[in-house]
Amino acid sequence: INMLEQADKNYAAKIAEGEKFASTKEFSKAIASYEAAKIIKPSESLPQTKIDELRKLMSEQASSQEKEQLYKDYMAKGALSQNSRNYEQAIGHYQNALGVKLDDQVAKDKLAEVKQLMDDLANSAKSVQEKKDKFDALIREGDALFRTSSYSDAASKYTEALTIDGTSKYAKK
Repeated sequence: INMLEQADKNYAAKIAEGEKFASTKEFSKAIASYEAAKIIKPSESLPQTKIDELRKLMSEQASSQEKEQLYKDYMAKGALSQNSRNYEQAIGHYQNALGVKLDDQVAKDKLAEVKQLMDDLANSAKSVQEKKDKFDALIREGDALFRTSSYSDAASKYTEALTIDGTSKYAKK
């Protein structure tokens, strides 16, 4: 009877110890405690159940750490691509980071930032093209006026063209 009572006490102590280690996320120590409890009372199912739960938690924790590392890698690659002005590639990396961490605000912000940079570049290119088109139109008008011997009107068009591109040798000539 004393041996059975001592076994019950030891079993209860190991279960309590396992719970204490599990609560502090010391999963390896908790598993060792539950393994010891299982040896004391092999017919009890609780220790094996706890061991299985802890191994699953450990696996999820490792998976979580892997996801975190993958997220950090994507964010770093996104920043590197962004800094080298490879915006499309940066967008891809930031979207991959969002695939790992759904609704991550930092990745969303970076994605929005890169998209804004691309929009700004597109608008800038459009503005440059519009200026070039206006300059070319003024030169054509000036040339047409020059061919009809309307020299002062032609000079006016060339002068106006120079306000857009002051370095044009053609307009100056």
